[in-house]
Amino acid sequence: MLGLRRAVPLAGIAAVAMAASMLAACPAHAADGGTTSSTLTTELTQAEVLVTATASPAQSRYGQPVTVTGNVTYQPETAMSSPMEPLAGAVIEVHDGDNHWAKVATVTADANGNFSLRLPARPTDEWAIGLTSDEMELISDGGYANLTTTVSVPTKITGLSIQRAASGQVKAWACVSPAVAIPGVSLDAFDVAEGLMRFQYAASPRGPWRDMWNGGDTSFGTCGHGGLQVDTWAPTSLSHGYYRLRYLGGQTSQLPATNFLPSTSQVVHSRKLPW
Repeated sequence: MLGLRRAVPLAGIAAVAMAASMLAACPAHAADGGTTSSTLTTELTQAEVLVTATASPAQSRYGQPVTVTGNVTYQPETAMSSPMEPLAGAVIEVHDGDNHWAKVATVTADANGNFSLRLPARPTDEWAIGLTSDEMELISDGGYANLTTTVSVPTKITGLSIQRAASGQVKAWACVSPAVAIPGVSLDAFDVAEGLMRFQYAASPRGPWRDMWNGGDTSFGTCGHGGLQVDTWAPTSLSHGYYRLRYLGGQTSQLPATNFLPSTSQVVHSRKLPW
């Protein structure tokens, strides 16, 4: 996800050194359960490998398909002064950084070393894309690339309730939450309190809308799927008016960070109470 980049752990890609003695006695096995060809094994031995990967679109909405295209080339140990060559038939794995670097997809490079695959639906995340552990054991350098995808999560504001008092105060309650339930993703109360929420009023249901509150004098609870129960108040001199809450969206301070899209509540009409 966005935020601090995390190094790919040795356990995820390079821990294959633990199995080096076993590899010497048996053929290398590809991620799909097949056996790496003897030709590819010979080409990779002590070779330098370069993996490139690009996500399209670079920024997307949660649930929107994201395709990764890339290329894998190599320079054999016997030809270190020659140009990099396509690594045809290389097995490429995708590891999910937000899921303990678990393997989530596998694809085989074509004759030109090109590959393409679709990423699983995730919020903002970091991925490691490269050779299998067996292939990594053979090479001298390189073999994988890091890729970060930026994904925005839609939000919604539900259950807006308005209460007026003769003292001139108006109170509001509502639930601000991700529009879809995503494990591990929630709105951050600190970030919402830092000016990302607006309590607004207007003389008509069509506006124009004016801010009554921009993030102060409020309290938060939990609601919905990773949502915040907003409880706030503001002074007003209107005898009646139309009210709404608007969330401006933004990136949370959580790690990995999540980018939330703006949302607006329904409009509620309210009059000042006679007592």
